[in-house]
Amino acid sequence: MNDGDARSEGFSKAFGMGNLQWSYLHSLLRQFIGPDGLILRIEVQFRNPNLRGQTLTAHGTVTEIDGDTISIDLWTQEDEGSRLAVGNARVSLAGR
Repeated sequence: MNDGDARSEGFSKAFGMGNLQWSYLHSLLRQFIGPDGLILRIEVQFRNPNLRGQTLTAHGTVTEIDGDTISIDLWTQEDEGSRLAVGNARVSLAGR
């Protein structure tokens, strides 16, 4: 959370923890499935850190629909377009 400490670890400036990106993707899924939906699985790989001053957005693309169950590719992206975290999820619109 400190630029000096981040530089001592090889980063150009302070960075946010991966849990921040995870929470953005979780929020995206919750908004998509609504109050009756259920997140069945979410897997994410953190590829790059989110650095101080970047604007992050969460994205998803539906890849498969099987009844009420939906598979989704997920990613976070910084303001210049680089993907920072990538993964996938499986959700149920009906809950269980």
